[in-house]
Amino acid sequence: MKNTFVTLRTEKFNTSESKEYFINPNCFGDDFAKWLLGELAARNVEFEEDGPDQEDFGWYVNFSINDTDTTCLFIYNEVDSIWQIILERNVGLLGSLLGKRNKRVRSEPVELIYDILKSESEFYSIEWHNR
Repeated sequence: MKNTFVTLRTEKFNTSESKEYFINPNCFGDDFAKWLLGELAARNVEFEEDGPDQEDFGWYVNFSINDTDTTCLFIYNEVDSIWQIILERNVGLLGSLLGKRNKRVRSEPVELIYDILKSESEFYSIEWHNR
């Protein structure tokens, strides 16, 4: 599976109430990221940090499966019930500057996220895209 960008719809998570700790007023996704961390932890995934971290557009978490390359998962709310998730390789600052984040994303993390998303009954219109 080469697609590393997914869009989906769900009303399961907050898209209307800004929190005081948001970097930007509409930086929704903290509850979605925490839910996904729980799903990953239940599958014995290893994390680089204790919880999701915030960017100006949404939330992210770094994880690895069986000591393989670290994957960075970004979650952000596009509008209302539409969410976007992006999976990239965590290659550090230099690798990011050289454009290596989107190259050779391992299939295991993509397949794991695919399985988690398709098993949630409150998610619909799930579409995978190639970046």
